[in-house]
This record gives sequence, C-alpha cells and structure tokens, in this order.
Amino acid sequence: MLLLYIFLLVLLFSSVPYLILMIRRGRAAAELRERLHRAGCEFFGRGIWYMGGIDGRRAEFCVRFDGRVISVKVIGFLSAGTAVHFESPESYLMKALKPSETDAPLSAYKRHKKKPYDFTSVIPKEWSSLPTARVILVMDPYPEKLTRPIPSGEKRLSIGDNAGEGELYDAASFAGLFTK
Repeated sequence: MLLLYIFLLVLLFSSVPYLILMIRRGRAAAELRERLHRAGCEFFGRGIWYMGGIDGRRAEFCVRFDGRVISVKVIGFLSAGTAVHFESPESYLMKALKPSETDAPLSAYKRHKKKPYDFTSVIPKEWSSLPTARVILVMDPYPEKLTRPIPSGEKRLSIGDNAGEGELYDAASFAGLFTK
C-alpha cells in the first residue's frame, strides 16, 4: 500500500508541469477567442484546439474575417528552451537547448518525420470558396529558436515570417492582426 501512495505522489508531481502548461495555454486561448470575437471574426475550431502539436497533420481552427479565411495549425512545445528547424513539409529538426546554450549546430539536432499540414481540413464547406491564408500559431511557451533553410544556410524566423507551410505567429500577434 505504501508503494501505491509513493507511486501516486510521483505521478502527481510529475504531471504538475503539464497541468500548468494546459492552464497557461487555456488562458491564452480564451483571450485569443475573446479578441477575435470583439473584432467580428467567425471562429470554427475542433476539440481542445489550443493543445495542437507540431506532428499533428490537421489544422486546429479557422477564422473568417473580412471576406477571407485564415486556416490555423497550432503547434506547441513543452519548454521555451527548444530550438526547431523547419527542414521541409515532411520533416523538422529539434533540440532541447541547455540553459547555458544559446545555439547549437544543426548536426546536433534530432530529425523528426511528419506529414505536411492539411490546412483545408478544418474549413467549413460554406467557406471553402473564400480566399485562404495559412498560419502556424505557436502557443506558449514560444521556443528559443525557430529557423528554416535558405540557399545560403538558415534563416531565423520571427513573427510574420513564412515558416515553409504558413506564416508564423504567437497568440498575441495573431490576435493583433484583427484589431480594428
């Protein structure tokens, strides 16, 4: 019986960071939805859309605003000390940076396979004829480094840059697109 209590305590304490992450993302998602609503946007999403991951194929939500649709793929990371390199629509490189590290060569990153994002899967049929933009929304915490390849090496990505499959935003800057 003692082992069961120890196991439950370990389980409880190991899940605390994930619970904190869910709460932080939930608050950011609620604020984003409120700002979109105030701006007059129509929101269409699936499930717990703010917990999307980089490996998930389907977009999590879309927004209709001003006669166009913005389809959004949500990605998130467990730690701000992460470096991600969007190699291609089929793969990315990722590395957890140590606190003393600010950078690491791409050869130190681990390669991950993924399927290209499907930005059309979330768009309702009645919106499918409207012009569509693609956005990759990075939920809290924002990683230390996001890059993509360019002919002369790699480009460090910032808000509004094309990450290969869509434009990159965080929740606050995405909501800022709709401020009247």
